[in-house]
Amino acid sequence: MKVGLILGGGGAKAYAHVRYLEALDELGVRPDVIAGTSMGALIGALYAGGMSARSIRKKFHNLKLKNFIDLLDITFHTKSGIIEGRKVMRLLEQNMPVKQFSSLKIPLQVVATDFHAHRQVIISSGKIVDAVQKSIAMPGVFEPVEDKGRYYIDGCIVDPVPFDALAGKVDKVIAIDPIGEATFSKYKGKPGIFDVLSSSYIILQQSLISERVKRYVPDLMVNVQTDDVSIFDFHRFDDVMEMVDTRRFKHQVHELILTE
Repeated sequence: MKVGLILGGGGAKAYAHVRYLEALDELGVRPDVIAGTSMGALIGALYAGGMSARSIRKKFHNLKLKNFIDLLDITFHTKSGIIEGRKVMRLLEQNMPVKQFSSLKIPLQVVATDFHAHRQVIISSGKIVDAVQKSIAMPGVFEPVEDKGRYYIDGCIVDPVPFDALAGKVDKVIAIDPIGEATFSKYKGKPGIFDVLSSSYIILQQSLISERVKRYVPDLMVNVQTDDVSIFDFHRFDDVMEMVDTRRFKHQVHELILTE
């Protein structure tokens, strides 16, 4: 049986993927292919490169607030983004088990958005870090990524949980949506700029996903609820880990795959 794993975007909320990867490791279930968007692409790249979920958890746990502040290479030389992203990519480069898609332990598809063509782009060859940089380039925050005259931005803009990328290519599709289902906003009164950005991204992704599931429903779709966490709360990795309970997920995976 060929199993496809989909890891959606969601900024800091996507830390939840690590708990679900741990659950798969505990069950002894190894995906045959992974597709990821934005932060889901970054975590998927580490896992597909050969890192265990436990090792990925240790890496993120060790990144404290000060480390994240140090990674913010803020620029005022461009009007297309406030963070260059070079420090983030350098850190990923240092921690990636392998450098090229051809060396991955598990095939990986990274979803980005072609800015000028207004369409989804699936990257599955070349340098892994370059693909991830394109996929996480959140508009207004990170600079768009230029490659051969074309510009790429966050894959969440076109496909926040790209489960249809594997439709018909595997026997079973497991999709993890770290944004979760729509809930009332926690913000009261007039929101700040990052509150607006965070909530707008969440609303956008929820709307896109609700439309996509009308056309295709994965065999197992998990909606993760971490309502208290903003997509910018990258210093709250441990909090997200505590919020996620994977017991039901493990039972569902067992029923879906291990009892076949």
